Amino acid sequence: MKRRSAIKQIITAAATMPLLRVELRADELPADQVTVLRDVAATVLPASIGGKGQNDAVDNFLRWIHEYKEGVALSHGYGDPRLVKSGPSPAPNYTKQLIALQRDAQSRGGRFGALPIEARRELLDAAFKAADVRTSLDALTANTSSPI
Repeated sequence: MKRRSAIKQIITAAATMPLLRVELRADELPADQVTVLRDVAATVLPASIGGKGQNDAVDNFLRWIHEYKEGVALSHGYGDPRLVKSGPSPAPNYTKQLIALQRDAQSRGGRFGALPIEARRELLDAAFKAADVRTSLDALTANTSSPI
């Protein structure tokens, strides 16, 4: 499974959940970055869910960011007595990544969403590699010495 396929599955699953429109606080994602995020969704999510489904998926993600709480007890692992707590908000990292993605798009001549779809996919693939994003299949094939 490729990264793009994994992301499509995750975001498509999120798009099927009931959603509410959210307003972000100023310290989360600025409007221009939300626009880039919506353009990313339009690039990686299936067209079959339509623009509304894509926007709903983004809204669900923004809601998750908005409601994220640091230091919340998550769970004990099975057989592990240590309590795991949520870490710091990932929103600042998303901000940096979206800024970098838009900067790379501008170096190709414009706004991310205005580029041809293949150019957007190339930029996303490069961004995933730079962030060392891997799917479970990537990890599995990287850690084996023989073909599956």
